Amino acid sequence: MTDKRIWRHQAWFRYYRMILFHPRKPICHLSGTSYFTGKDDQFETVQVPWDENTVVIRPEARDKSLLATALIHDYEDEPVEDRLTGIMMHTRCWQILQTHKTWSIYGGDIKLILRALRLKSARDWKPLQNYSNLAFDLKSWPVSQYGIDLYTEPNALRIIQQARRRRKKRFKVIRCRRTTYLNYLPAEILFMIANLVQPQEVEATQEAIGSYLGDRYWQSRIPTYLYETLPLSGEILDWQYLCLALERQGYDFWRIRLQGRWWVLGQLDEIAGFAGS
Repeated sequence: MTDKRIWRHQAWFRYYRMILFHPRKPICHLSGTSYFTGKDDQFETVQVPWDENTVVIRPEARDKSLLATALIHDYEDEPVEDRLTGIMMHTRCWQILQTHKTWSIYGGDIKLILRALRLKSARDWKPLQNYSNLAFDLKSWPVSQYGIDLYTEPNALRIIQQARRRRKKRFKVIRCRRTTYLNYLPAEILFMIANLVQPQEVEATQEAIGSYLGDRYWQSRIPTYLYETLPLSGEILDWQYLCLALERQGYDFWRIRLQGRWWVLGQLDEIAGFAGS
């Protein structure tokens, strides 16, 4: 799923998974990833790979024994009793779900997540009588704006590449150690103080004491909503530069560029609220 070719042409929103379930059988299963085409709009069923680690772009070209044919669950109707049914979810939204508190709250249990999704759908859509009463215009739907992949923002990726190219410079951030009162503080106290100020001020503090706070510290200062940095935890790169460069873009910049991602996070916060319902 990390292959960039899969997400080419900014078509991330066409890739989806299904939570498959059967009203009469003990089936509750996460499908693999499939590609939604214009032709799929004409049908009430879709074919998805049963194996959750499989990606299928053209189901008609695959062995049918590897695919599951599922009825698309309509929020307005009760599930058909004798049919395998599925709730569709963008593959990228599922990836975000796995990093969200909702995942840990439900312990990654597909059955509990399915129940929460159905409860939320019933709450959100039940008051609506027809599509003309939708609470939002699809053209202004945050997830669809700009065509930006929900999980990988181009500007963040560009800054990450720059930090990788600077990996050798990270050892030259501080060349000499100066004696100040801050040098006598335990590292834990120094980190607590550093967390109270802006990253740019921490950079100045490092220069003043002649000591580098370390890659792990700078990694911890990167905003958690920038998922692009999650796979980098084991990499050797200029973490200070990465943190400062991302911070330099400004909150308002990321608020606009990542509004689709934040909208999804807001929906997941609500799903987490159904725990124990």
